[in-house]
Amino acid sequence: MNLIKRIIIVLFTAALILYCIYGFIQARNNDKEAPVIAFDSDTIYATVGASPEELLEGVTASDNKDGDVTASLIVEKTSKFIAENKKLITYTAFDSHNNVAKATRELIYTDYHSPKFSLEEPLSYNLGSSIDILDKIKAYDCIGGNISDKIKVSFSKPTAAGAYT
Repeated sequence: MNLIKRIIIVLFTAALILYCIYGFIQARNNDKEAPVIAFDSDTIYATVGASPEELLEGVTASDNKDGDVTASLIVEKTSKFIAENKKLITYTAFDSHNNVAKATRELIYTDYHSPKFSLEEPLSYNLGSSIDILDKIKAYDCIGGNISDKIKVSFSKPTAAGAYT
């Protein structure tokens, strides 16, 4: 019984020493520094239908331990419009230790135009009938496509026959 206790103590001590050595090596080799994303310019000009690859042109990423990590770059998101034809585009890059870097630059659309409205038929109603203008009005945006569901109408219900704006 005494021999078994000694063997268990020796195995436990050896395991503890190995665990401490492993932890020390891991701590020394641990990379906590995120990659650095660089742009060839602070603004990118692109068409509305630009692919993610086109939006990544002129963007590079490097890491202090992994070197060039440009292949890990992705377009994370684009903001809402901040000015006419202008959005912010956010890029993300990763290294082999799962450190993440993000950077943002301006995206200017070269061919964007405001949404276009159309009528499927004249807006003509009988006085006293129910009025649902949204059934006849459609909207199309060159980025969002059919945005008819986003149309908001604000008007007072006509009380007399006539032409209304």
